[in-house]
Amino acid sequence: EMLRSLVGSEMCIRDRLIAADEEAAQGNLPAAFSRLLAQLVRLVGDDKETVKNRLIELFSAFEGAPEVDEARRKMANALF
Repeated sequence: EMLRSLVGSEMCIRDRLIAADEEAAQGNLPAAFSRLLAQLVRLVGDDKETVKNRLIELFSAFEGAPEVDEARRKMANALF
């Protein structure tokens, strides 16, 4: 039962990463960042690290977009 819960949690995180990637690819950066930042606040451990790394990847990919600076500030607040 615990393993099934862990696998379900991992799939849920992966689904959210995919959804955020799709939103970003469609130019909807606010939705992508909001989705990932909401996860960053509630997760711990490796899952939190995975979401943080995806945010950093998106920040790099969309450097210069006005939404990036705001999302970076929100990520810093969520982490510290």
